[in-house]
Amino acid sequence: MKKILLFSLCLFCCVSARSWALLENIDQARDNGFFKKLFSHQSIYACIDVQAFDYDKNKPKAYRGKEVFSYKTDAEQVVSTSYERWFSALRNTIVKQERLGEFRDVLAVVPSQVPFEFVSYDLTKEECSTQTRSRVDLRVRATLYDERSFYSTDSNGEKTRAAYSFYFQPDFLGLPHTSVKGQNGTHYTSLYISMHEAGHTLGLADLYEGERKEKFHPLYSTAQYRPFLKTKSIMNGKPSIQCDDVDGFLNAMDVQIPEKMGARRTEGWVSFCPNSKVAYAYGIPFEITPEERTAYFAWVTTKTAIEEKNAKHKKKEPVPSSPLEGKVAEVKAKLAQYKKAQAAAAQKRAAAKAEEEQRTQEAIAQEELRRQIASAKYQATPKVPDICPVCGKPLTSGGKTPVKYSTKDKTKSIYVHRECAPQPVTVPWLNNLMSTVDEKFVFRGPIAYIE
Repeated sequence: MKKILLFSLCLFCCVSARSWALLENIDQARDNGFFKKLFSHQSIYACIDVQAFDYDKNKPKAYRGKEVFSYKTDAEQVVSTSYERWFSALRNTIVKQERLGEFRDVLAVVPSQVPFEFVSYDLTKEECSTQTRSRVDLRVRATLYDERSFYSTDSNGEKTRAAYSFYFQPDFLGLPHTSVKGQNGTHYTSLYISMHEAGHTLGLADLYEGERKEKFHPLYSTAQYRPFLKTKSIMNGKPSIQCDDVDGFLNAMDVQIPEKMGARRTEGWVSFCPNSKVAYAYGIPFEITPEERTAYFAWVTTKTAIEEKNAKHKKKEPVPSSPLEGKVAEVKAKLAQYKKAQAAAAQKRAAAKAEEEQRTQEAIAQEELRRQIASAKYQATPKVPDICPVCGKPLTSGGKTPVKYSTKDKTKSIYVHRECAPQPVTVPWLNNLMSTVDEKFVFRGPIAYIE
């Protein structure tokens, strides 16, 4: 986990530090089967490896024996609870702020409980990492440390599978517990650590000191231009999910499962954070005034009343335009421009890839041509028997060394074991040998292959 130092003067410098960011590769994650599956009410298949840390060898080692079953069960509870906390935070925020009418589309798809099914495997072998993608949606590696522990965690994902590692240690009750000593000396449990890492699988980026803004998505992020070091976000090491996290999570839904979202996604909505001067549309943040925020909530009340009356009396009374309509139009244009630039970049990458593939094919063709030329030369070159004409034994076996001897004018040559020729070789001996042996042992020219 990296630490962040980023500028603090920004577009929203007048607002208290509140930020969130989606991962820079969230566009490529649009086909993320794990994220979509979370909202499809299908079972999520997960696999967990539990390791201990071997201080003698300074590296993790897999648990063996009965103790691993207990730790694995605890880890399974931690993982499943982590995702339930995210969904509960989203639901509870909507309910507590009395915004059910705005987010009917969200509440319709958010599961009340994530149906995790943990894959069984031989715990005496490291088999979790070998599970096929078709069988496992999520992989977790938990490493346990003792009181000398250091803390580290990483997160990564693939197109069809999310994966993360979280490390924890047994507490006094023998249950999973991670001790993270931050600047204020606080300690976080493995549940909080797992909730943070689960946030990555949902598409949220780290907000730690040391992060680079290049790791944030250029559109789906407020951390690009707002101070975030003091953000009270679980993605910034705080021990609970905050309104910033809920904002980011909901925008991640708007980006990754737009087909399940309603008109709210394109009409715009304001942040869950109190007194925030930020609103969103298409997953993209934009600045609003306090007056626009107030006008938005008044518009929502009017819109809800008209929609309920229309549904009750089967009328079609028009709904007034949103006070955010003008800024949403700007956001839509910004998104179109971004997609156009992305398409151009993708086309450029495709062209570069095609050129590289063409160069590769040309190189393969050149190599094949060289091979054919070499083969043709070999076929046209004289061949001599793999027999020493002096001793009658194989030239290339038997522990002796085959040597080529040529006449002084280089017009004729012969292969003979070095051990079968006089040392030094004399011209009379060589001429006599060539004139008395079978002609198949003598070849003309500088090169010949031994068959």
